[in-house]
Amino acid sequence: MNGSKGRVLHLIRGHKYIFNIIQDANKDGTYDHEFYFTECPVGGKGSPGYDNSPLKGTQSTYSGPLMLEVTNDLPNHFYYQDRKHRYMGALVVVHSKKEYKQLKHKNKKKYD
Repeated sequence: MNGSKGRVLHLIRGHKYIFNIIQDANKDGTYDHEFYFTECPVGGKGSPGYDNSPLKGTQSTYSGPLMLEVTNDLPNHFYYQDRKHRYMGALVVVHSKKEYKQLKHKNKKKYD
């Protein structure tokens, strides 16, 4: 995510986000990675005991823009993952607007 591996995303409920997935196709037209949102911490082809299905109401993509609307139906914690490879994603934390303002204020004090 923006050049950082395992970067936790903090999103605000009620907002829409566009993720621009940049990946060149292989010579045969296939792609190495498929970006998607899931409740599975493993990703990839899954692991026993985990459901690596995409989150309800979300899409996946190999390349290009991917919109995510953080509705009330989405859980407070989920993951962005690669559907083909395990452990290539990270945690997504959903905050209310109030929680996010408090988090920003707390972090600003920490670095002042």
